[in-house]
Amino acid sequence: LTAIYLTESNNQTIIKNNYLLAYDDNQILSGDNAITKITGTDETIENNTPNYTEIHILNTTTYNQLFEENTLKEEINGTIILTQTITEPIIINHPVNITSIKVPTSDVIIRDKNARWVTVSGRQYFDYPTILRLIPKYSNITFTSEANESNLTASYLNNLLLETNSINIQENTINEVFTINNSNTNQIQKNNIYGNIQILNSNSNIIEDNYINSKDNYTINIDETSTQNTIQNNTLTANILKGDLSIYNPQENTIVNNTPLNDVNIIIDCNDTIPILPTTIKINITCNNKTVNKGYVIVNLVNGTQILKKNITGGYLEFNYTPTSIGNQTLKVWYYGETPYNNTVTSKNITVRKSNITLTLESENITIGETININATVLDEYNNPIDNEILTFIVNNTQYNTTIHDGITTFTAKTNDTWLNGVQIKFPTTDKYTQATSNVIKPSKGEVIFNIRQKVEADNLKITAYLTDIGETPVANGYVRFMNGSTRINASKIEDGYASCEISLANVTNGAVILANFTNNAAFNLRAEEIILTLNPPTITQVQVDEVNGKVGQPTTITAMVTADDSTPVNEGTVTFTTTDYNETVTVTDGTATTTHTFTQRLTDTLKAIYTPANTDNYYESSNITTITITKDPEDTNINLEAVTGKINTEVTITATVTTTDGTPVD
Repeated sequence: LTAIYLTESNNQTIIKNNYLLAYDDNQILSGDNAITKITGTDETIENNTPNYTEIHILNTTTYNQLFEENTLKEEINGTIILTQTITEPIIINHPVNITSIKVPTSDVIIRDKNARWVTVSGRQYFDYPTILRLIPKYSNITFTSEANESNLTASYLNNLLLETNSINIQENTINEVFTINNSNTNQIQKNNIYGNIQILNSNSNIIEDNYINSKDNYTINIDETSTQNTIQNNTLTANILKGDLSIYNPQENTIVNNTPLNDVNIIIDCNDTIPILPTTIKINITCNNKTVNKGYVIVNLVNGTQILKKNITGGYLEFNYTPTSIGNQTLKVWYYGETPYNNTVTSKNITVRKSNITLTLESENITIGETININATVLDEYNNPIDNEILTFIVNNTQYNTTIHDGITTFTAKTNDTWLNGVQIKFPTTDKYTQATSNVIKPSKGEVIFNIRQKVEADNLKITAYLTDIGETPVANGYVRFMNGSTRINASKIEDGYASCEISLANVTNGAVILANFTNNAAFNLRAEEIILTLNPPTITQVQVDEVNGKVGQPTTITAMVTADDSTPVNEGTVTFTTTDYNETVTVTDGTATTTHTFTQRLTDTLKAIYTPANTDNYYESSNITTITITKDPEDTNINLEAVTGKINTEVTITATVTTTDGTPVD
């Protein structure tokens, strides 16, 4: 508990005019009392402050000893010094001094060259410690009508309310609202206030040498019943107004010499390297780290090309700058101020480069054999969509180009076993953009579908397996192993979807079961198909369906020819014609199934014809596909142009309405 310790060797020492405070958790010594000396030393000690008497330490432990229901106890007088932040509000109802310990703005470290102990802000620590500088803070303080002639100094608090007279408020930091209500002749000096002062029905107060920074329209609000207040030599900054203009003053009060500072600093806020894209550049105009709200700014390139001329609002402006070329450029910003600000200029060198690209490839779960839609999103590095550029989808080293519209493109494809290694997108390098490659989407293994046909040829039974994926695309690779139990009959390589084997009729037992095992294709799951051998198999059939062309609203003929594998017409069963939105079943007569259908919309689709025998003992099922195209003849249209009335140099709206002859709007 000492600020200065004098030994016998400190003769003729002079200690005066210092702020001295020594404290622990239970006691505080101040001014001259904070000096410890050895009897017999010869020194001069005078005018050291503060001269506190009857000191009370306020912290979370002592709060209830000093206050009851947030109000200062009647028996507590003298000086209250805060050493620890408290969150409870306090009410002062009789004269006292309220203050806090002064926290140094920086640590003074004195190191003994012969020891590892150091002294930091008056306390000893081993080696170089990390000392947290904790500022004790009050929450809300109220001085009631009986607390006149109290003092509040050197403290941090949120809100302050004066309801009495002759209070001295000095060197405090007030973070929110300071209200003077029915309160006169107060001295308010050298405070930092980060809110505003409300003066209500109060007179003859002196407010000077304060710093007030408010987010409201005014730093000080004076109501119509308050007069004779003096507000001078303050630094005042409100949301828009500064100095004298930031005070709302409807009555006779003295308001003089309230000003901001004059030094202006320009900060050009953008990266040193920017893409060749519309880039937001922010310019901040400050005065001693406080915003400037007057004047205007001119922004030029160093070659003299003007980019912007704009008034300053709130010390800040923001604009989009679009570079026109790659390389180094210099931005220059001139600030032309109004009194009391000076004109100034600053510059910033920037490097313009190509924009990076973000590619996102999305699709639902893909299984080989499906027809899928893969969506690609293409954004520049500011996440703006890119338009009218080429994007390449890559499947098995084959490239498919698409055009990007508003940052999106969709690739529709029917997958097959060539998709085993997945799909990826690539954006090529351009004048504005760098090359980019996306993630890879890999499909799941597909399932194969067996179509087994048996036919007696000479002395053999020929078994043909036709394998497709779920999208009916023939499987291109792999083997089918025909097995009789554990004995392999044949291993047939798949070509264009077909694999086959032959078994001598002498070795065929009607109704015997063999297996056809699909293998050796990594794009598909393994599959085993049972085959029941027959010495009298159905006849293999084939379907021929011609390309279909028709008109909307007119009957369109659709025909399929069904024959045996020896070209003999089939005279039983049905053919089902299907598209995405059309399905019709027609009886086969003399090898022909034909129908007419009237389509109501344009159509370009795949038409599938599926032959189903009446008796599966007689014929095998078969199918085929073709293209169906339904077009629409151009219709007559009507156009109505509305009359337009306007004035020169004034925008007008011109409207044309286009309909078909029956009044249907053309889209």
